[in-house]
Formats: sequence, structure tokens, C-alpha cells
Amino acid sequence: MLDTLQPGHGQGASLSETVQRIYDLLTNGGALGDCVELIRRELSADRAELSSLAREGRDSAAARLLASIGQSLPGPQSERLDIEASHREQPNRLRLSLWRYEGDPFSPADLGIAQDLLRHLHRARALTARLGLQATEAGIYSSVLDRLAVGAIFLDARGQILRRTGLAAELLTQRDGLREIRGAVAATSGADDRRLQGAIRAVLDPRGAEPVQPVTLVVSRTEGGFGLGLIVQPLAQGPGDPDDAVAVILIRDPDRGGTPEKAMLRVLFDLTPAEAELARNLTLGASLDEAAAALSISRNTARAHLRAIFSKSGITRQTEMMRLMLSSAAMLGQGIGTAA
Repeated sequence: MLDTLQPGHGQGASLSETVQRIYDLLTNGGALGDCVELIRRELSADRAELSSLAREGRDSAAARLLASIGQSLPGPQSERLDIEASHREQPNRLRLSLWRYEGDPFSPADLGIAQDLLRHLHRARALTARLGLQATEAGIYSSVLDRLAVGAIFLDARGQILRRTGLAAELLTQRDGLREIRGAVAATSGADDRRLQGAIRAVLDPRGAEPVQPVTLVVSRTEGGFGLGLIVQPLAQGPGDPDDAVAVILIRDPDRGGTPEKAMLRVLFDLTPAEAELARNLTLGASLDEAAAALSISRNTARAHLRAIFSKSGITRQTEMMRLMLSSAAMLGQGIGTAA
């Protein structure tokens, strides 16, 4: 991996290219050691070490070695350069240590280059952390939407699909109400599609100075039954990349009720496994007799479980129980990392 890096400053690569490579490496999942090797070559150093230090005022002042590149020390070094940098979005400072065993000592110009490169390395690490957090947040949001039986399709300024959540992708693949045509979303019914495309155009190309309002519509299903409820709405956008998402289509499938996570029901309402299983079945719309049959228990046993659920959750009617379960955090549990 290191032998794929380009030569350093003294061998033809410009300082700006080295800076760009540092950002490219880290934001694309590259190794921190490769960035340190770039800096070592840029400064014609024999060895380079990168360490993390606690910020001033923090308890731990010990340095933690992050990367060590180059020749091992053959004895007392002829020259050593230590510099530090901090970044407001990072909890720790970075220290870069460079050694030259022979040749010219580090010059003031070398010191300036090293300081600039270390600052850029710190910024690149902060940017990478921020991008990673955004990806994690996006994954959580997508999981929550799927859990609540809500799909989302994000559109660019041309109306092309940029990304879609799992439920939305499934609905497009089934072509039961919605489909994808040449990278754009369309309704399977011609009449519905005319209304959908009109709504998308209204959101993407607003007329007048008034804020764009979300458009609500229903598209019929190919197989019949309740239609898909859609909300087409703009996303808050400042000046940015033309390929950024500027609108979203939210999809609610009435045939897919969200299901509460059993493990979380047990924790939230102090239920036994059997009580949680019954509560989940009832929340999904089953009658008491249907739930008892599905769980292979008698109706009397099911009634006893239901009384226990009422007692523990402070309710007195089955409709109240369904409303309570459907509005609880148990609807968000599966796929986000819940404890059993």
C-alpha cells in the first residue's frame, strides 16, 4: 500500500498535491499511516510518528501513538522536529515528530510546511469523523422510517432518484402503485402518474415568492386494496452541489403497520416474554382469540396475560393498549440495536 504513494516534495510532488492526497486518503477510508508517510516524504525525513494528546485541562496527558513510519532509530538522532496542532471538532491534539539521521537539519521553511500539513491532517480527520457520523445518522433515520412503515425517495433538482430507503426500494421493485422509469419515480396508473409528476414539478420548480407547500396525494395499487399515501415536499437547501437532494417523496403503505419490538416491550412495560408476545399480536390487529391461537395458548391464558398487561401499563381497555404500544419507543427498536 505504501509503495503506491507518490514521491515526496523533493522528488517532484507539489505541496498542494500532498495536501489533496491527505484529504482523499482519509475521506475514502485510507490508513492514517499512509498520510504520515506522505508527510515524511514531503519533509525528506527518515522517520515520522503521529501521536494523540489530551487537550489542555483534560485528565489524561499521556500521548497515544497513532502511526509510526520509517527507519528505526539507529542511535542518537541528528535532528528531531516536534509540532502540535488542535481542531475545534476533535477532542485531542495531534503531535507530529520527525527525525533526520543525516544531512541538513530542519529549516524554518521545513517547520512551516510540517505545521501546515499537520493542520490539514487534523482537519481531514475531523471531516472524516463528521462524514462518518452523517452516514450513521442516515442509516438510523432510514431504519426508523422502515420500522414505522414509511418509505422515502430523495430526488435531485432534475427529479432523478438519488437514494431510497429500504421500504421505498421494495415498493418500486414490486411496481404495485409506484415504479422506477429511467431513474425517475412514476405511478403505475396513468391518471395517478399525471398528478404525481405535477406534484413533483410544483415542488422542484416553484413559481412565485411564496414558500413551497408539501403536496399530498394517493396512488392506487395494481393489486387493489388501499392506495399508497404520498407526501411530496421540498427539502431545505442552500447553495450547494447540483446533485444534492432537493425534494423527498414520503410513502405510507396502509397495508404495512409498524410492529413493536418484543424485547423493548418487555423492558418498557415490565412484561414477561409471553405477555410481550401477546401484546405484539394484539397491536398488529389480531383479536384475542386469534392471538391465542397464533401463540398456541388457551383463551383463558390469553385473558390472564391481558389482565397482567393492563395492570402493568396502567390501562383498562384493549384499544388503549394498542395506542400505547404503537406510540412507544418499542416501534423504533428493531434494526437499531436493541438488547434482547
